[in-house]
Amino acid sequence: MGKYAVVARRSGSDWYVSMLNAGDKKQISLPIDFLKNRKGYTATLYYQASEEKKDVVDAKKIRLENRNEVIIDLVGNSGCVLHFSILNFQ
Repeated sequence: MGKYAVVARRSGSDWYVSMLNAGDKKQISLPIDFLKNRKGYTATLYYQASEEKKDVVDAKKIRLENRNEVIIDLVGNSGCVLHFSILNFQ
């Protein structure tokens, strides 16, 4: 079995991607070509930023304009969730 797993699910126009890392820290490149219009989407990343603080979840917004991938840094034995949603310009 591998050392990490990635699962994606869609609900309407929103996408949810979860990653689990069962090993040392690693950097994962996630292609985002499954999004029809990357300029119209934003991503929110929920992740564990530190190996010392396993119970603390951080969040950050990622702009997807002019990107073909999202680079995720996972600490050892952790995971993250990305929520891709359409920007609302109203």
